Amino acid sequence: MKTIDIAEIEAERRHSSGVGSTSDRLDSGFFTKMQFDIEQAKEQMAAYDPNPATKRLAYIVVKFDDVLHECGDAYRSQIDEFMASAKLTAELDVVFDIDPAFYAAMA
Repeated sequence: MKTIDIAEIEAERRHSSGVGSTSDRLDSGFFTKMQFDIEQAKEQMAAYDPNPATKRLAYIVVKFDDVLHECGDAYRSQIDEFMASAKLTAELDVVFDIDPAFYAAMA
């Protein structure tokens, strides 16, 4: 299990009660973090069991900067496109936990 959390700048904005804006496009930093986390998950699972025939599953919890997840559908489409083009799933299955629109539960 991996978590892609909100951006550090967004966390600071929320902590200071600042004003921000939301985009319906995920930036390259998000995809860099996601790719790193998937690669790290592959390495961790391979270190535990190096048998290539072993079924591997990465469960990724995604916490977007968009606090209400209004852009969740657009983000999901972008993630699906990235996953198809990056070919990161050759050695494992990846499942994303993405909250629905207007999900506002806070930790």
